[in-house]
This record gives sequence, structure tokens and C-alpha cells, in this order.
Amino acid sequence: MDALPEPHFAFDVVLTPRSSRRDVVRAFLGTGRRLVLDEPGTLQWYGYQTPGAFGMFDTFATEEGRAAHARGLLAQALAGADDVVARVAPVDVIGHRVARGVQARGGLKVGVRFVFRAKPEAAAEVRAALRDGAPDVQREPLTPYWYAFQKDATTFGVFVLFYDEADRREHLEGLSAGHLLDTISAHMEAPADRHFFDVIACKTPPGDI
Repeated sequence: MDALPEPHFAFDVVLTPRSSRRDVVRAFLGTGRRLVLDEPGTLQWYGYQTPGAFGMFDTFATEEGRAAHARGLLAQALAGADDVVARVAPVDVIGHRVARGVQARGGLKVGVRFVFRAKPEAAAEVRAALRDGAPDVQREPLTPYWYAFQKDATTFGVFVLFYDEADRREHLEGLSAGHLLDTISAHMEAPADRHFFDVIACKTPPGDI
């Protein structure tokens, strides 16, 4: 099996529906996968729903791939959408796990997104901890997709996807998440924003679509 390109760049997107148009935004994300399938530079793409909002997370091996996605059909459709306010943040992927075989488990169903601000004097240590956390996650067969990212000098996040609720709970209660939290919690300006979400649609590596 060919090696997968590694994700180094991403967009972290939060979508807030205007008024009560949640159904419209959910339908938009449902069609998003079709719009990105033919983008060779878009490695993975996820559309999801939290209790209070929606979002997208998409990854790329190169800056050129990210720029091409920003000019693509999905971005054009989002720019023309009147039913949603989009906050689009380009981020760097500093650690990841990308697995195969998702379709065999019935696809991705749920996830969790953490975003937090580090104390300025500890940003380098936090970045290193997130980067070094990837090998621990590699040993979790029920955590197929895990991304640690950096938005700016002091803002970091983790975006994780699972096959089902039981797998999400096992990860959050497991050794890798506990060890990472123990390492970085003292370096946070405030507790992390944590959002559980349901996966609406996704583009994953060949063989998992």
C-alpha cells in the first residue's frame, strides 16, 4: 500500500448559522464532500456539527494545496452562502495520526475539538508536547484520525475523530490524552474550549471513502 502524504497545513473553520438556518448549513456540509473529492491537494476534509455550531477541518501536504482549496468549489459556495457566518483560520499541523480502514468500521461518526491559548513563555514547550504526543496516539487503534495544530504564536488545538462514542470515551479516559493534558495544562492561559461533535461528511484517504 502506498504511503500517504503527511498533512502539514490545515484550515480550522467554525460555521455559525444565521437565525434558525441550521438545516441549511447541515445540508451544505452534506454536499461538501462531493465538492472536495476532486481536489488532489486536499488530503482529508471533515464537516461536523456541535450542539451550538458547525465546522470544517481540512488538511494539506503543502501550502499550494491549501491555497488551491481556498480557490475551489467549496470555498466559492461558502463565500456565496447567506445563511452562515464563517470563521476560517489557517493552521499548521504539528502532529498527526492518519489511519486507513475506516470504512471497515462503518465510517467516522463522532469527534472532539480542543482549542486553548498557551502562556507566551511556554508556547515552545506546548508545541513540543503536542508534536511528541502523536506516537502515543499511534498506539490507539480506535483513534484513527488525530491532529494537533497551531493557529498563531500562542493558540493551539487538537482535532480528533472516532468510529463511535465508546471509542471517543476510551481515548479521553486513556493514557495518551491523560499524559498530554498533564503535560500542557499548567501552561494554559485558561482551560481549553472543548466541543464534542457529530461527523456529517468527510473525505478520507483512498480506500476509506
